[in-house]
Amino acid sequence: MTSSVIQIQPVNPRALLHCGDAGKFTVTVLNAKKNPVTRGEVICRFQDEHFRPVAEIRHNLAQGNPFVIAETLPHPGFLRCDVTYKEKTEFAVIAFDPHKIVSEQKHPEDFASFWLQEK
Repeated sequence: MTSSVIQIQPVNPRALLHCGDAGKFTVTVLNAKKNPVTRGEVICRFQDEHFRPVAEIRHNLAQGNPFVIAETLPHPGFLRCDVTYKEKTEFAVIAFDPHKIVSEQKHPEDFASFWLQEK
């Protein structure tokens, strides 16, 4: 017997938003017969690109399935949403102003001279 299936996808098909916008995901939980599940709880955990917790939302499937959940990032980066139902987890990701992401990697002070020498 096939177990349940979790479907999660960004509402915005491009999955590109601006900082502060609501990052919305549509979640559907289907049973083995591919019908929406109407009992049980889904846990939705949001994390940033460093897997730091942003928020957690619990949704009772008796209150709707499919359903939409939303969260945001105040800074450029990636928002990951992990959806768990029973023992199964699926995820989706939305980017917030990805062209404005600044690397956190710091070069050593002598990097420029080293690089010129190596070229």
